[in-house]
Amino acid sequence: MAAQPHPIIAFYDPDIQAPYDGDDRNTTLEHVLKYSDTKLERKHDFIQHLFPTPEPSGFNSAATTLTKPIMDAFRERKALRDNLHRSFVRIMDFWGFTVTTDNSDHNHLDIIPQRDFLQKARQTWFSSYNHNQLRINRMIRSLRILGLEHQARYATAMFLGADLHHGNHVNDASLQIWLNSAVRGLQYPPPRPKYGGEMENQAVCSWLADADSVSEEGADGDEVLLYRHPVFVREGEADGGEVKASSHHLGPDGEVLVRLLPKTTTYGQLYAQISQPAE
Repeated sequence: MAAQPHPIIAFYDPDIQAPYDGDDRNTTLEHVLKYSDTKLERKHDFIQHLFPTPEPSGFNSAATTLTKPIMDAFRERKALRDNLHRSFVRIMDFWGFTVTTDNSDHNHLDIIPQRDFLQKARQTWFSSYNHNQLRINRMIRSLRILGLEHQARYATAMFLGADLHHGNHVNDASLQIWLNSAVRGLQYPPPRPKYGGEMENQAVCSWLADADSVSEEGADGDEVLLYRHPVFVREGEADGGEVKASSHHLGPDGEVLVRLLPKTTTYGQLYAQISQPAE
């Protein structure tokens, strides 16, 4: 008898389309992608399956976690990555962004704030703190591990840009965690916030030590820079020069662990574009 595929593979494999909840056939990927925004907001057991990570969920003990064979399968099989990209597109729409791509590999894409962006963002992630900020972090880390690094970095830049452009309402801890998830070596899980605003490091995931898919020079030789946000600028760096590292993404011995974010159109420019009346 052939071995049963891992639940994460079975959920994302277009030839299997297994539900993430074995007791509910209406929890396949196709069902989840058709959830209304209200259902995405109120239902709490799907996000761990849509964007799995190696770290156990603190909210859903039944959720499976990523392992190296699962990562390898996604990186080897385009069909799995294609479905993961579909999940990315749907959840970004929920958070107020439209994702478009001009090729089947999804490595040339745009992320554009929608005309009703602020309404959607304020209802979901754009506040001092809410559970969608944890979901954003989970998405960023999962995408990078499973082979959609460009989507993860581009999305991070857009969230940071939106927060900065609209008045910096997201708490500093969440911003730091997002950036850590986007730029640190994959073996380093993002720190967890503790009471009092302190950060707590999680155990290093050793099997991810050699898993980074993009070098510090960036994807396909593109020019790159670290996204500038006041939270991540060290004292004395605010008035000039690129930020290479801050205390939020240095290793325990001070070594630089950053992976630079891709250089993209700024959020402010994009928001100005979609704020204009349609021709």
